[in-house]
Amino acid sequence: AQKRDVLEELYCKFPNFSEVTSFVAKQLSLCHLQDRPHFKLPSILLLGNPGLGKTRYLNALTTALKVPMHEVSMSSLSASFILSGSDFTWGGGRPGKIAEIFLSGLCVNPIFVLDEIDKAGGDDRYDPLGPLYQLLEKHTAKRFFDEALQISFDTSHFSWCATANREFRIPEPIMNRFKIFNIPDLSNEDIPIVAQSIYDDIRQENAWGAHFSEDLETDIFPLLYGKNARDIYF
Repeated sequence: AQKRDVLEELYCKFPNFSEVTSFVAKQLSLCHLQDRPHFKLPSILLLGNPGLGKTRYLNALTTALKVPMHEVSMSSLSASFILSGSDFTWGGGRPGKIAEIFLSGLCVNPIFVLDEIDKAGGDDRYDPLGPLYQLLEKHTAKRFFDEALQISFDTSHFSWCATANREFRIPEPIMNRFKIFNIPDLSNEDIPIVAQSIYDDIRQENAWGAHFSEDLETDIFPLLYGKNARDIYF
């Protein structure tokens, strides 16, 4: 487990997520009270309007923690077998996402990001949220069963993070398994910090970034007031 000071930059770059960052910092402190500190985060749900940068924040968080991240776009998740696998006797049967993680990596405590969990849909017979009832409970997560491999996996060390815009679209039993954070919209005071952070990321991600000034000019900021992180990025 990393020390809590690795999160200091997140306070600066994501001011409207400071409550979440403080919560994670406290969890890191608790991790270090163990004989062999290892990272485990209680399941958290980031709830807020579209475009606030929830997924961007979780990417930055996992980078700071140096923990492998596996992202699942819940809006495109149409059936439970994508996570839990489907029997090889069916056409197209294959192991699920959970089994693939264990088979392809050496880390047993990654962070799983369920993006837009409120947009999960599909046939009710194959509820894509079905596996989460087991995965989000520690005592049942210890024996998560893959239908294709007919093997149980211990997923109790996974950390689960989810994002959503509308809580009424999430079943209450799933909601009750998360620590919920309501992410506020950006204030005008936040705009210069967030805009500079996004600008820094864009410059670093593109080869042409080196040809641009390191700092945004201050007369840009009033033009961005009232916008969310996604609009600022565009």
